[in-house]
This record gives sequence, structure tokens and C-alpha cells, in this order.
Amino acid sequence: MHNNMQLAFANTIVGANKGVQFLDSSVYGMGRAAGNCPTELIVSYLKKSKYDLRPSLGIIEKHMIPMSQKWEWGYVIPYMIAGVLNEHPRAAMAQRASEDKDKLVEFYDKLTSPEAMPTNHHSD
Repeated sequence: MHNNMQLAFANTIVGANKGVQFLDSSVYGMGRAAGNCPTELIVSYLKKSKYDLRPSLGIIEKHMIPMSQKWEWGYVIPYMIAGVLNEHPRAAMAQRASEDKDKLVEFYDKLTSPEAMPTNHHSD
């Protein structure tokens, strides 16, 4: 349920509604690259939940917000581009670590050029 295309929460809800017993999430959505379903969202959504939202909010306030200012995760356009193109997020991670981290059109063009596309992406 990674969040490359901002669907982790929706996909987690679908899983819960279909009877999945273990739902993957992390506080404030923290995770490598685009992150995961935010725990605070799923805890708030689930009906008859035995979980309390307040402790998660305290963790976010005291720890996660300061960490998010130091380390990047979450919705960042290169991760969205990689998700849309069904590519592994390592390309977006490399882009974000480079001097050209905000050259979004160049990154898109690089991933969609015929030389960069795997054989199964070519249309005949």
C-alpha cells in the first residue's frame, strides 16, 4: 500500500472492507520515497476501532513534523511520475538526490524516452 499515486489510504480501506486482518501503515505516512498509508487516517476511518487517535497526533506533533523537515518523504512529483509509469521508485529517489531534483519535465522525458523504456512498455 505504498503511496506513489496517493492511493495507499484508498487501497487500505478496500483491503479492510474485504476482510484483510493486517493493514500496513505508518504514522504520518513516513516511509521510503512516497511513503505509506498514514496510520492516523486509517485509525480515524475504521468504525468500532479500539485505537485512539490522540497518541498518534502526539507522535506527529513531537517527532514526525520535526523529522519531516529534515528528511523528505511523501507526495513529491518524481515519485508520482514513477508510479504513473509503473517504474520502481529508485529512479525518483536518484532524481531527488541529484542537483536536478526539481527538473520535473526533464525527469519525465528521461523516463519516457524510447531508450529508457523496457521492452514491455513499447507499443507496436
